[in-house]
Amino acid sequence: MSIFNEIKDEQLDILGEVGNIGAGHAASALANLLDRKKDMAVPFFVKVLSFEDLMDFFGGADLPVASIFLRMEGDLTGSIFFHYAV
Repeated sequence: MSIFNEIKDEQLDILGEVGNIGAGHAASALANLLDRKKDMAVPFFVKVLSFEDLMDFFGGADLPVASIFLRMEGDLTGSIFFHYAV
């Protein structure tokens, strides 16, 4: 059994909330840097994929994208990959 099949819906919801909080903090910081009002809508969802399946899921390797890969270490270890269509 793959570890991807072992992740529960509640855990995915928690990861989604962490992503929403992080996106909110990032938007606030960017608004402060640019001295602009923050206006943000986040159609956020969590999908668990192997790294090999990422490109196909997002439309193929030829599609232009902006991505952020974060490695977490400490009490909570793992990786988060934020992906944005350009």
